[in-house]
Amino acid sequence: MEAVEVSDRQSPPLAVEGPKKQGIPEDERVVAKLLHARSDPSGVIVKGWGSVDGELFRFGHQMGLLDDPLTNTGKVYDAVMKSDILPVGTKKLVMELRDLRNQVAHALVVPTSDSAQDYVLAVDRVVELIHNYRKNLPNYGSTNRKA
Repeated sequence: MEAVEVSDRQSPPLAVEGPKKQGIPEDERVVAKLLHARSDPSGVIVKGWGSVDGELFRFGHQMGLLDDPLTNTGKVYDAVMKSDILPVGTKKLVMELRDLRNQVAHALVVPTSDSAQDYVLAVDRVVELIHNYRKNLPNYGSTNRKA
């Protein structure tokens, strides 16, 4: 199968400073993901979707869209995307990331390392957008903050 460039859009800027997760500064985590994208572009894309999925779950839980804490990822995605709570532009970005993840997961496309790096940056940006949006909505509390 031939490698294809799956992204022709410019990447969002890399955050120089950001919140810490598990004791590692945000910029170091992103750099590590970008380096990993060079050796395993498909794996990075499939794994990267998990961050978006997790934030969608926290959003759905916060907004009462999910009844069961064990709701599968497809139902979480559907519930959030069918709601009119998340901004249209953010929903469009989430759909594009999911579509690309699915194409890679089902071997319909083979991403280049550059496109995988773009995906990593886009995932971080979308997760940040959803998280920041959640902060301004009801029920944002200690039980559903970003892990």
